[in-house]
Amino acid sequence: MHITSGNNLFNILIYKESKKHIKIGIPCVTKTNWSNSNWKSHLDKYDLFNFVTLKQMKPNTKYIVFISFYGHFQSDTGNPLYDCQELPNPDQVDTRLSEFYMPKRVRKDSKQGLVHWVIDYNTECEQLDKSVGINFDRICQLLHTTSNNITLITGGETVSELGKSGLAPAKKLGYNCITGHELHSFFNLQYGGPNNYSHECYSRQKIRNIIDEVNLKYKSLCYNRIPRPHRTVIIAHIINKGYHNDCLYSLGTFSNRDRWHLLEEFPELSTEINQLLSGPNIYPHIREPEVDLAVNQADTAGWEHGLNSYFQLVTETTPTTNKISFITEKSMKPFAMLQPFVQYGPKDNIKVLRMYGYQLFDDWIDHSYDDEEDDIKRLRMVLTEFDRLQKIPPDRWTKMLQEMLSQLLHNNELVKRAPIYNFTSQLIPILSKFIKESHVQ
Repeated sequence: MHITSGNNLFNILIYKESKKHIKIGIPCVTKTNWSNSNWKSHLDKYDLFNFVTLKQMKPNTKYIVFISFYGHFQSDTGNPLYDCQELPNPDQVDTRLSEFYMPKRVRKDSKQGLVHWVIDYNTECEQLDKSVGINFDRICQLLHTTSNNITLITGGETVSELGKSGLAPAKKLGYNCITGHELHSFFNLQYGGPNNYSHECYSRQKIRNIIDEVNLKYKSLCYNRIPRPHRTVIIAHIINKGYHNDCLYSLGTFSNRDRWHLLEEFPELSTEINQLLSGPNIYPHIREPEVDLAVNQADTAGWEHGLNSYFQLVTETTPTTNKISFITEKSMKPFAMLQPFVQYGPKDNIKVLRMYGYQLFDDWIDHSYDDEEDDIKRLRMVLTEFDRLQKIPPDRWTKMLQEMLSQLLHNNELVKRAPIYNFTSQLIPILSKFIKESHVQ
């Protein structure tokens, strides 16, 4: 990639490796081990950006600083670059750093309104507010800026009418918020991607099996790694209903505490939930030796599982912790595996998938649970529909998959492409407005 300080519309800050300089902004674009190295292919497809260092930046020039929430606000060492967490006690004296790790030039420029901060948090659906323990006033203090010069890239839905709840915190606090789609493509199915060849081989075999009406050993497939409360309930339900031999399912555990659960909300599953509170990881009947539930499996798929089951029960990440639709790679896997599914996720997740062009098998599957506001009622509705699908005999399932084939193939192709809405279309107008506005002298 050519670094230029030409006449493109937007300047975006990069840093070069140096022991003397604070690493703020995107790394030098020639660096290969940067996780966000696809910036240009994701955003700068119109060649709008100058990738410049501070030394290359003329005085009194506006520019963008791109930072990572995980890289700058969180740290495995407990010493993040910027500490924006709420104090446990509101009356506690704040003894944290008053001078923050930022080049003097950036600090001065930011105070004058010359800097627009883009914070990447697109693998999560949280906002920059108290709901996740973040003090937004402190973020503004840390960055020496005002709220209108901050843009959050979140994983939560913010597009169209379906994104109103995702935009509400940002509108209240005055910052900009757009949806990133990192998790839509995390599975790497695009041409040349790590899973492309395996996906093509799988798809050929799965299509043949559907056309040949092959009866499969298992009815359903249900992946659960981190034992979130709804997932413990779902596995308890599978065991309670006697689906153990007809369902390929997994459930991870915690090394130092019991699995989370919803025992009070599902007293009829108390026996099974109590049995699941502790114990080892549970793997599907078809065990894949390379899969370890202690490791994130976001970019893998159980191809053998898909070849041996008809449909999936998808358990999304955060169906009960917020009211924001959040689409992750978990929703993408059934499309790649040519399987219909029922999903427990936040309200409107199914509608968002439709908005992105996916076909959801409405002639065969009842997704009315997607309209239910109450999280527990929605989970019960999902389990009811799962029960109905689980009880359909194999010969009927083979016919149904043939009937669904057009939609299965449509989704299988669509999942390899970028989403209809991308963060380029959302971010460019925000940055354009920033460039045109007068700044504080």
